[in-house]
Amino acid sequence: MGLHVTLCDGRAVLPHSRIPDLTAPDGRLPPGPVRAGLHYWRLRRRILRQLEAEIDAQIERLLVAGIRPHHVDGHHHLHVHPVLFRIVCRRAALIGVSWIRVPSEELRGAFSFDSLPRFPGHVSSWGAFEVLRSRNARTAAEFGLRSADRVYGLFRSGRVDEPYLGALIPRMQGLIIEVYTHPDESTQNGRKELAALLSSKVKEKLSAHQLLLTNYEELALGMNSRAGGSSQ
Repeated sequence: MGLHVTLCDGRAVLPHSRIPDLTAPDGRLPPGPVRAGLHYWRLRRRILRQLEAEIDAQIERLLVAGIRPHHVDGHHHLHVHPVLFRIVCRRAALIGVSWIRVPSEELRGAFSFDSLPRFPGHVSSWGAFEVLRSRNARTAAEFGLRSADRVYGLFRSGRVDEPYLGALIPRMQGLIIEVYTHPDESTQNGRKELAALLSSKVKEKLSAHQLLLTNYEELALGMNSRAGGSSQ
């Protein structure tokens, strides 16, 4: 389980009176990552405490529900925003989170799965993520957080299927790789993604390329055991 920090396209945990610069009177956060990102940048000098309070409230909601998150990511990846990332890292580290998502995907490889006109917005996002990647990796390291070597799915968000995974697996780069998806049983796209994740063909492809499935809890436990061993 992880914390999906939501700072756009959603409703805040805290009431508007506590975070008046983040939400509308009805408690809704800014619509869309671009609009939210510009808003947070423009008001960055006065909203840091409000952002910290809302992120803390989202973490607290998980903890009260008995969920101990092992990783953190963000809705529309907005957590990588220059104003937000350090806050998210600091708050995550305080509760023992070990991993945070830093989007990183090869643009050239994506051309093999899609054509450029279908995702101009994704290409813009890719450029922003690449500009921020090195800086955010250093910030994460300051707080003892790690991130996957590559994070795939940006160019197929909501459209991950069996053929895509079959073509992606041989091209994956890195030792620790995340593929993010949105499976569910109530929408057509969600059912396709769920079927792809459960596909025996995908499992065979993973095995053929000697890729092992894991999750962030296992990775976090591995980090902790290594740290314990080195201190003895």
